[in-house]
Amino acid sequence: MFRNSIRIAGVVIACIWVLCGTVSGQIRSSAITGTVTDPSGAVIPNANVVVTNEQTNEAFATKTTMAGAYTVPYLPPGQYTVSVSATGFQTYRVSGITLGTATTVRVDASLTTGTIATTIEVTAREVSHV
Repeated sequence: MFRNSIRIAGVVIACIWVLCGTVSGQIRSSAITGTVTDPSGAVIPNANVVVTNEQTNEAFATKTTMAGAYTVPYLPPGQYTVSVSATGFQTYRVSGITLGTATTVRVDASLTTGTIATTIEVTAREVSHV
């Protein structure tokens, strides 16, 4: 009877191990996060943030919180562009952001005053990982 319990426990553990390996391969576990500020360093709430996968053109949109913070979670690995816009400010864009598996990359944006039709574009070379 004790041996049967050990066998059953072994089979259950093996099944869980196999299923966890299958499920974890399908989880989008990376994120891009940051804070949006104006030239004086004050946060900009309700700014529009769009994160776009450069290979697939799949876009993920969000807005900043009252604290000027944003997070775009559950992103698959790849190259991304982050665009941030708000009324009364120039659009900020940074491209070439590389996300690996299970990583969080911080992209802070400092918007300059101007019209929304003006765009400031930055190409990422080195991005800080959180």
